[in-house]
Amino acid sequence: MAGSHTFPADLSLLKEKVQKALAADQAVLDELKRFDKEYEELQGVVRDLPAKVRHPIMVPFTDVAFFPGRLIHTNELLVLMGSDLYAERSAAQTLGIVERRRDMLREKIHGAGLSVDATGARHAAMDAVNANEGGSVGFGAPPSSKRHNNMGSIGEDAEEEAEAEEAEEEEEEAEEAEEAEEAEEAE
Repeated sequence: MAGSHTFPADLSLLKEKVQKALAADQAVLDELKRFDKEYEELQGVVRDLPAKVRHPIMVPFTDVAFFPGRLIHTNELLVLMGSDLYAERSAAQTLGIVERRRDMLREKIHGAGLSVDATGARHAAMDAVNANEGGSVGFGAPPSSKRHNNMGSIGEDAEEEAEAEEAEEEEEEAEEAEEAEEAEEAE
């Protein structure tokens, strides 16, 4: 029968796609949280830099070679403004920029969290449907069939509504035909 697939096969395919979407959404959420943590660490560094005029550091020369150096002008920072555009900003201005970026990032984290929750709810709903049905119900049953599905009697209600609409259309056609006959008789 064309279009007749069993419910468990369709559900397992859909469940697999939802699992992939859930994993992708979770990966995005984890990466956004990692960015937020990096911004938090950056805020700490930028906050501490202007406390001293000079900071002794080990300057990387290659991947394995370092030599001693010092940071000077610790209140002057180059900040990426976007598209390879940098601006020199003070530590206080940089903290403001970082805080605004974190605010935007937190909004994205909130949205990604909602997406993960929604996808997780879809996954849980499919588990509930699968557990409720026991894997014995099929999709694609002919419309004349009175099989009960997961939706209870909704299928029957829809069928009754369709029959009522069809009956209404037939009545309207009959009335139009009568009116046409009366118009012909009047001429």
